[in-house]
Amino acid sequence: MSDSTKRKRSVLMQAWLTPEEAEAVYAKAEAAGMNASEVLRTAVFGYRPPPHSADRETAAKILADLGKMGSNLNQIAFHLNAGRPGDLIDARLVEALDEMLEWRTALMQFLGFERGP
Repeated sequence: MSDSTKRKRSVLMQAWLTPEEAEAVYAKAEAAGMNASEVLRTAVFGYRPPPHSADRETAAKILADLGKMGSNLNQIAFHLNAGRPGDLIDARLVEALDEMLEWRTALMQFLGFERGP
């Protein structure tokens, strides 16, 4: 069976929009990687937008940066476990954890799971 014969949506609804409103819908759809119907269903019904393919280059950069941060955290944990003075290391640990949280938030927003600030 083709995708078009499996669709559950069978009612077409139309609405009159000004050219500016239509352009805004299309702009939001393009920015979100969706089509106009998906944007309208999301706005009206609060549906989570369907998953879209993430930009591979951006995803690769995020993964590389998260890997570097994980390596730094591992080095910090090694120093703490070795019994070295902790004042400077504790500050670096807090800074690294804050940065990890910022990256996590940015990634979740990029993927559409959290709203921006």
